[in-house]
Amino acid sequence: MAIHIRQGKARPLFLTEEISPAPEDFLINMRDASLRGKMFVKDTLPRIQSDNVSKAIGEQLQRVGPLVPGREAISHALRAGFLQGLKEKFVVDQKPWPRDLKLTLTSYIGTLFQGEMTEALLGLSLQDRGKLFNRFDWMELDQETWRTGYIGAMAVARVAHTFLLSGADVFLSPPRYDLFHSGDLLVTVPNKPFGLYLQIKSSVYEKEHHAIVLASLSELSDVNLLEFQTVLINLWKGFQKFQEQNNEDWKPVFIQLGNTYTPSHELNVKPVEKLIDMFLANLTSNQKNTLLEEG
Repeated sequence: MAIHIRQGKARPLFLTEEISPAPEDFLINMRDASLRGKMFVKDTLPRIQSDNVSKAIGEQLQRVGPLVPGREAISHALRAGFLQGLKEKFVVDQKPWPRDLKLTLTSYIGTLFQGEMTEALLGLSLQDRGKLFNRFDWMELDQETWRTGYIGAMAVARVAHTFLLSGADVFLSPPRYDLFHSGDLLVTVPNKPFGLYLQIKSSVYEKEHHAIVLASLSELSDVNLLEFQTVLINLWKGFQKFQEQNNEDWKPVFIQLGNTYTPSHELNVKPVEKLIDMFLANLTSNQKNTLLEEG
């Protein structure tokens, strides 16, 4: 099944065959990138019309982290650092932005960050992923917001990595689908006549991992799904918008990873692999709902 996405380009994700250590100045460059993000808010953003902000951010990302063959993960990490610095400064910026615009732009920056960090984590070594998580102080970033963003991106990276290992084709959703339609990843699986429209969350409160396939909103009366009701309603509504614009057969899927393995920087996590393996084994074209839990 070919991926054809209207109103935005889906970025394919890949397994990195040979991962090399980051350069010695990696963290220095990450700090510089985050500071450039903060300076962008101070010096550049006030001069830009609101309609041109996303374009200006995209141009800055190209400058901060140009994609160099063999060093793509480093480039994506630098872009993530820039975006995090930009977001932290923008949130406290005193310019009288319209409230709705500020909220939307803050969410948009967060969406871009997750995509860049996901691609970075897929291509960085275990040691370098640990540096990113722990050295927020060196990068002059707020601990809570940096680690929250990292953990969210790691959840997406783990799911993407596991699907890629299974032979699936995996794509980052275009930012507009992530921002407005609750879609993190688009996945096509060999021998399955449909695609998967995935929303992925991580929980610091639960140990269990969940995978839920939605067939209709009426399923949400199921007592087993009540704790996920709000997020599933938003996913269903977003998926309907996506399906209106894309004619292929897709299924909306919600995956939540528990907190048991959050502190680890390993991409290969056995419970996540087991969850996805069980999910794929039970997924059929006429399936109504699947709820899998693994402690």
